[in-house]
Amino acid sequence: MEKKIHVVFHIRSMEIGGVQKVLLEYLKNLPKDIFEISLITSLYQGELLSEIPQHVRTYYIGQGREFLSQNPWIQKLQLILRRGKLFFYEKFPQLLYQKLHQKPDLEIAFDTFRYQSVINSPIKTSKKIAWLHVDLKNTNADENVNIRTIALMKKFDACVMVSKFAKDNIKKFYNTEFHRSYVIHNPVNTEEVHKKADEFCAALPHPCFIGAGRLTKSKGYAELVDIHAELIKDGQTHYIAILGDGPEKDFILQKIKNHFERKGYQYGVIRNNNLILSTNNVINLDDCSAILYDYD
Repeated sequence: MEKKIHVVFHIRSMEIGGVQKVLLEYLKNLPKDIFEISLITSLYQGELLSEIPQHVRTYYIGQGREFLSQNPWIQKLQLILRRGKLFFYEKFPQLLYQKLHQKPDLEIAFDTFRYQSVINSPIKTSKKIAWLHVDLKNTNADENVNIRTIALMKKFDACVMVSKFAKDNIKKFYNTEFHRSYVIHNPVNTEEVHKKADEFCAALPHPCFIGAGRLTKSKGYAELVDIHAELIKDGQTHYIAILGDGPEKDFILQKIKNHFERKGYQYGVIRNNNLILSTNNVINLDDCSAILYDYD
């Protein structure tokens, strides 16, 4: 029997996000008769951990927030120890690689957080790929961070971008071409999309503009709320619905409150398909100007 190719994917965590969802598609669909697949995460953390296929061997360095103490003092100590453990394995990666059941033939840094770790891999014979999921020129990252990211990418055997636009912008704005670079568009599981669309039953008011995705600063949902509020102020009757979760969730919710509570408008928050009451005990979505769908 021909030896399988051992592929090791590296990612920071498995929190809900586009990068993680794309990774899951690869983990589920790469041919098991050709590839032996392992996954290394910096943190054993995230809502998508349960979706990792059983045939994928998973290794992690630090425990995620789900496993930390609720006591703030103990949690602070745990975070300090976790940070130290991450630093230790960054300096001595061979200790992490000893846990692998076999040497990798191919290592893929699936997010920028793991670029340096893959470059530092003690397995010198493995081919190493950097995967870039964003257009560096259109992120909120500091320009120096983008320059460092490109410098790291140059050290890989190959680089993958998810769009030709992102690839062209690296050449246009940073005067950089990698010796091996490819464009691979993100896979989309259309059957799963249709299935989840059928499961999502919400009677949205009309006209309603919907934003769906991870709630991060770069996606611009906070600006969407600002623009929406200005249009309402100008007498343009319409609604917005934001579907997603992420680090900007609390900030966006506070922005919705600030805009609409002060000006007499109403908003609604849906959590796990249940309406969380807000201004004047709203119970009808038709009375809401802004709706935030939050899936914890």
